Amino acid sequence: MAARSHGVVARVELLRAGITPAQIRSRLASGGLLREYEGVYRVGHRAPSVEAAYLAAVLACGPGALLSGPAAAYLWGLLPGGAPGPEVTARTERRVAGIRTRRTREIQSVEAAVWRGVPVTSVARTLVDLTRLWWELVVRKEHLRTPASPVPAGAPKTRAHGE
Repeated sequence: MAARSHGVVARVELLRAGITPAQIRSRLASGGLLREYEGVYRVGHRAPSVEAAYLAAVLACGPGALLSGPAAAYLWGLLPGGAPGPEVTARTERRVAGIRTRRTREIQSVEAAVWRGVPVTSVARTLVDLTRLWWELVVRKEHLRTPASPVPAGAPKTRAHGE
């Protein structure tokens, strides 16, 4: 089961496979399972990979959730450099420590894919998400600093949402 999914498994999958809650607790205590998020575990002998970290984040956000934003762009090979932290889009509101979450009312089937074993937004949806992010970080900030409204000396710097 874990071999197919980068060594990451959800509690519900373990229970479906016949592993009891007591066995799960025992494997957590012995290091056979490592808790990544509530109800999401990594098999202890597997070295974590970027895909494992991203898959764990998606599983933690529930059914239908997709890796999105810069993390999706990185997974697709569209974003150079180091792997950004996980960002997940889901149909319901989620708050999971360590994961930047976004809620959407609907995810069309053409906006979803599985790449390298991770449910992820399609390349087209990922590019739309990046455009939105670019707008939030660059255009909106620059609009606030037009010559008609310069930033006064000593004014605090603004920060993008989630920083």
